[in-house]
This record gives sequence, structure tokens and C-alpha cells, in this order.
Amino acid sequence: MPMERGKVTWDGNTPSRPLLPPHPRHFIKNVKLGMPKSGRNTVIEPWVDMTRDLRGIAAGRGKRVGNEVTINDRTYGWHPETSVAYPIRGRGFHELDRPTYDALAGYNSLDGTALKRYWNGTKTTQAMRDRVRALSGLRGKRGERHGMGRHLH
Repeated sequence: MPMERGKVTWDGNTPSRPLLPPHPRHFIKNVKLGMPKSGRNTVIEPWVDMTRDLRGIAAGRGKRVGNEVTINDRTYGWHPETSVAYPIRGRGFHELDRPTYDALAGYNSLDGTALKRYWNGTKTTQAMRDRVRALSGLRGKRGERHGMGRHLH
């Protein structure tokens, strides 16, 4: 049975309801052109066991400070009205500025000449290209679900 969205409140380190998985745009292999983004975006490596983290948070094993909760050396935020979690920083997370996120989206969406034209048109720096290529090696095998089982189809 899928979890439903709804308002989350906290009693110390324990949320009133389980946090829901982050939007697919936060997973390295899912970053594509046209996806929503903000000024800074954090992407998640495929080996991160998101199910374990979110279950631990639901059981009160995370440490909440303000609008952030940390578990297993990773810090998450959440949208209070929907209980959807999002990655902030930590082991297996990569914080990207908007231009680098856009460069990753181009890399995941295009290839060959189209990618070169896109990167040249967006003035993607060599440092951004190198970082994107390094992140692309972390995407994992096609079909991996980043430790989220059936939640991210």
C-alpha cells in the first residue's frame, strides 16, 4: 500500500508520520532536461539505502535539529505539508549549483554532438563537465532504484 502525503509534525526526533521518498529529480540517473530544480540541488548516489534512512527516521533514530534530520551521516529536510523528504548533505549526497545540475541534466538526456552543442550553448565550464562525468559514473545500473524498492518506478 503506497504511503500518502500529508502534514508531518514532530515529537522530539519522531515524526507524526513516515517521511516520503524524495522527488526522482534528486537521483543522479534521473536528472533530465525539463525537470524542476531550485538554485541548489542535491543529488543522491545509487548505493544510498533511502528505505533504511526513512525507516530509521520514522522510528525516531534520526537526530532532528530545526527543519533538518540526520541519520547514517546524511541530512534530510522535508516539506511539512506533504511529508516528502529531500536530501541536503552527507555521505552519498552531492550538492550542485543550478548550472552544474543543468549540465548533468544535459549529460543524462543527450549524447554526442547534441550534448556538445547544449554544453557550449549553456557555457558549461570544463570543471562542470568533469564533475558531471564523475557523477555519471555513480549512476549505477539501469533499473536500480536507489534503495527505494517499489517507491520509485
